[in-house]
Amino acid sequence: MKLTKVIEAVGYGVSEEIGGIEKKVYYTPDGRQFISSPRIVTSVDKKTNRTMVRDSNLDKGWLLSKPTKLLPHCNNCGEWHKNKAEIIACGVRQTRLLASTKKAQKAHLKTLPKEWEEARGDTKSQILEKKVADLTKLVEQLLKEKENG
Repeated sequence: MKLTKVIEAVGYGVSEEIGGIEKKVYYTPDGRQFISSPRIVTSVDKKTNRTMVRDSNLDKGWLLSKPTKLLPHCNNCGEWHKNKAEIIACGVRQTRLLASTKKAQKAHLKTLPKEWEEARGDTKSQILEKKVADLTKLVEQLLKEKENG
């Protein structure tokens, strides 16, 4: 027991991290805390020829310190908005986008070639019947060629 207290006083055993990849504490704008390894990205600015190094985790909206004002998380887009009204507006936008996309998808599927029956929505039994019919035609052609040749 005394040894454990000494080790904790020195600083070892306080965190579960022992060597390995460096980890940092990140916070989301809604106040959640988690530990992750930094994702360092280097890029070159073509205009100034400068090399830039940044942590791409910060591009996701994560923060290095706990936020003072918490932002609500939107389940529609996965981002954080300033208030509930923006979340509702985002949900309306997402619903309209999905509705228009379904209409566009149906119109596009009608223009696809005949070989893409599955994409157009034909049932599997209809597709199998067509394939069996094609195979029987091929077998009949081969039998006729064998009789003639």
